[in-house]
Amino acid sequence: MSVAEHVAGLRASELKQLSGRAAFRHLMHHHRHIVELTALEMHLLARETAAADLPVTLKFFSERLRSGATRQRLFWHIHGDARIAPFERVRSYFPKVPAPLHPYIEQCHIRAQELNAIEAIFRYAACQIETYLKHGTVKLGGGAPARHRGGRQAVAAK
Repeated sequence: MSVAEHVAGLRASELKQLSGRAAFRHLMHHHRHIVELTALEMHLLARETAAADLPVTLKFFSERLRSGATRQRLFWHIHGDARIAPFERVRSYFPKVPAPLHPYIEQCHIRAQELNAIEAIFRYAACQIETYLKHGTVKLGGGAPARHRGGRQAVAAK
């Protein structure tokens, strides 16, 4: 099984067999598990950057969405500044960071972006499956389920 198949939880041959509420519940739980594992890795990366005792760190943020889902993200933070810092600002602090640690910070940034993307993709996928199981529809383009609104469509289950 390839890495992509493992993360997705399905082989191409299994996708053809995905049918029934139990299969969709299993897929939803698998996606939620990926989100949980991603959040754990986010916490570890944030702790690791904090332990490095640098003027910049990654901070873990968690927020409850109107949908009931929880969005979890990593953002850069500069000590002494309460705001979220874009990575360009973090780079401006490189003169205060030992030069051998610059590639480490760059790699942390790349990994934070990957983790943020994985969390968003699998959280959204799990929410879509949950919507399908509850309402028999999925949202397209962020629209409300089971109705046409402002150019957004809902797709009914067959």
